[in-house]
Amino acid sequence: TLECTHCQYQSTTFDMFWDLSIPLPRNKSSSSVQECIQLFMSKEELDGNEKPMCAKCKQKRRCTKKFSIQKCPDILVLHLKRFSQARGRTKLNTHVDFPIINLKLDDLADVMSTSYE
Repeated sequence: TLECTHCQYQSTTFDMFWDLSIPLPRNKSSSSVQECIQLFMSKEELDGNEKPMCAKCKQKRRCTKKFSIQKCPDILVLHLKRFSQARGRTKLNTHVDFPIINLKLDDLADVMSTSYE
C-alpha cells in the first residue's frame, strides 16, 4: 500500500508471491526470521527521486510504502539479504534463528493464519 503524505490517498496493489527477500536488522548480532519478516513489512518513506505519482494529487509526492501479507502461499521461500550496500558491499554476519518445523506466521498475515511444517 502506498499512502500520499499530502492527501492521505491510499493505493493498494495485490501481487501473488512465492518468495520474499527479507532484510536483516542492522547492528544486531542475532535475529529471528519473524523479526526479519516484520522488518520487511514495516513502513518505508519514499522521498526525493523515489517519489511516486499520487493518483489523487496528480503530482509526485512524498509517500509511505508498506507491504502486508493477505494470504501466504503453500510453499514460501525466504531469501535473506545478507549483503549491505552501505560503505561498499559488506556481508552481514547476523545469526538468524528459524524453526526447522512449524514456522508460524499467524501474527504477520492480515487475513489468513498460516504455519509451515
